[in-house]
Amino acid sequence: MSSRVDVWDVQRAKDVKLDCGFRRQPLTEKYELGCALGEGGFGVVRIVRARDSGTEFACKTIRKRLDVPNLAAAKQQQHLDNIKREVAILRKLRGTLNVVYLEEAYEDDEDVHIVQELCRGGELFHRIGRRHYSEQTVASFMRAVLRTLAQCAANRILHRDIKPGNFMLLTEADDSPLKAIDFGLAVFFDPKQLPRTDLGLEGTPWYMAPEALSSAVEPVSDVWAAGVMAYQLLSGKFPFDDWQHPEAPSLSLVWRSVLTEVPRFSGKSWEGISDAAKAFCRRVLVKDPRKRPSAREALQDPWLLGNVKQRSRGAQLSSVVQRLQRYNQQNVFKRTARCLFVRTLDSAAQYAGPFAPPLSICP
Repeated sequence: MSSRVDVWDVQRAKDVKLDCGFRRQPLTEKYELGCALGEGGFGVVRIVRARDSGTEFACKTIRKRLDVPNLAAAKQQQHLDNIKREVAILRKLRGTLNVVYLEEAYEDDEDVHIVQELCRGGELFHRIGRRHYSEQTVASFMRAVLRTLAQCAANRILHRDIKPGNFMLLTEADDSPLKAIDFGLAVFFDPKQLPRTDLGLEGTPWYMAPEALSSAVEPVSDVWAAGVMAYQLLSGKFPFDDWQHPEAPSLSLVWRSVLTEVPRFSGKSWEGISDAAKAFCRRVLVKDPRKRPSAREALQDPWLLGNVKQRSRGAQLSSVVQRLQRYNQQNVFKRTARCLFVRTLDSAAQYAGPFAPPLSICP
């Protein structure tokens, strides 16, 4: 008898038992379904109301089965593992002030439902134009971001996607806590096995640290992303970009900028910004990860000393608000990977260097 295994005999995704190990209970038994807040490729986020208490939550419903023809079982299982890891990380970070609180995770035959704290204050960019916005405002937000990263590091978690779009304000109040809401790329790490070199090239290009472009990720890589976020919130611009095609950037040119350029702190976009704020950005945007501060160390920076009550003080950064709103309206942060990768394929061959990212990630 032949021992040959035909390709058609390989287990496909449809044969995989789609189980994440969460509580098996129909979502509607415990919650009333409300309006949808957003929709993505894998599912939907909606408001739900607890039937017993009337408390409202945000519920992220993720389809368990990937609708991809001839998908191998290993890919389907990886999708489930990613869902389980995100929930495990949210559970690990329960009680952290600046992380959205996980209420519970449920599953049925088709979906996983992640029920979590409802942030009514809106996305960070949407809030900027509706409230006083000053350098003190940015410092307050960055304290929250770095506190989140310090907690992540203490719990051996790499976030890997720090950016304004992954934070929301809990309430409409001026002193509302800022909450990290998305841990879809986050992973656990072993301190004895850092940097992690097995994760591939994932993240949002403008915020990725130089070492991450060589697939070497560690906690200070998240601190770099926080530095990019601070620079952006202070000036309304990215520190690194495809300066030739900002409307339709090439990934390879964004990466080249990250690897080779030094952030600029002059010109109109930095008028009125203190030397202390600039010094903070320089400190966390050091290309050598060995010289970059940890989140806990960065929190001790003089520029960050203060409290949330100071968020509404200081000179209004009107021009910065306008630039940030233009960026948001242009949908810079929500461009599809396909659009970016098309330009990358055209131009990546022009860039070759010791840190040139592999093109194997392109679809």
